[in-house]
Amino acid sequence: MPLAFPLTTDTARVLAVALSRKFRVERDISSHLPKVSIISPSSGGIPVAFGVRDALSAQQIYWAEQENGRRMFRQYINQGDIAPASSSTTSSAAVHAVAETVALVKELAPK
Repeated sequence: MPLAFPLTTDTARVLAVALSRKFRVERDISSHLPKVSIISPSSGGIPVAFGVRDALSAQQIYWAEQENGRRMFRQYINQGDIAPASSSTTSSAAVHAVAETVALVKELAPK
């Protein structure tokens, strides 16, 4: 059973710092900085995604939402608009949402 906790400002800050440090160590991500997009698989991860974006000086932040049983981006995004992307999430229960979001990003990635 996943541990659920309210996402406070302090919690979001701690998660954002931890994720940004992990992303800086990852060569595939750090080699593209600051031209990356931070993507949250749901609106609940937006505070963490903004923290990661600030820490990495990333260009964009996007988030996906579930609507009518389908995960989609709210923003108007065209194919090829998303820079190399890193996903931020706040819960291990969001694995399915992350997988759906990754598939959505792959659809929009330039060929």
